[in-house]
Amino acid sequence: MCSSDLYAGHEILGCFCYAGIRQVPVVPDIVALFLSPKTHAPVREAMSAIESSGRSVVWMQPGAEDDESERLFLDAGFEVVRDDCIMRAHMRACGGGRKE
Repeated sequence: MCSSDLYAGHEILGCFCYAGIRQVPVVPDIVALFLSPKTHAPVREAMSAIESSGRSVVWMQPGAEDDESERLFLDAGFEVVRDDCIMRAHMRACGGGRKE
C-alpha cells in the first residue's frame, strides 16, 4: 500500500494508493518517510491516531531524518529506523547487493 494525495485512487506497481495514512484500512507494518522533515507534521498527526503497540516501524530514509519526529514517534510507541535506506537494508538481509 502507499499513501499519496497526488496518486490517491490509483495503483503504483500494483499497489493501491490511499490519500493519506488515515485512509489505510489496516495498521501499517512500515511507514517509510522519503520527504523532507518539513513535511512530517501531517504524518506525525496521522500516526498519533494509530494504536501501534510497538509493532509498526517508522523508517526515515536518508535526508528525511528528524530528531523531533523521531522522539514523537518513539513516545507514541513506534520503532524508528533512521540513517539507512530501506532498499539497501532489504538487499543486505536477502544477500544481494553490496555489503556496506
